[in-house]
Amino acid sequence: MPGNPRRDELLQRLYVRYGLVIGAREARESGLLERQRVNGEYFERNRAALLEKMKLAGLATEYSDATAVVGGY
Repeated sequence: MPGNPRRDELLQRLYVRYGLVIGAREARESGLLERQRVNGEYFERNRAALLEKMKLAGLATEYSDATAVVGGY
């Protein structure tokens, strides 16, 4: 697990480096929730859908404590 980012860390990196807004946290930071009056639930669904797709592709593992790790194991 060392060196592999957790899901939230990955989403934060994608936001900082590329400006991608996937989860509610990044939407809040970008001002989208207030400026566009978008429901944060949409971003949470988006975040969950990305994790599912990553798990199906073998790119992420979710543990029983709800921690999701991205990358090779």
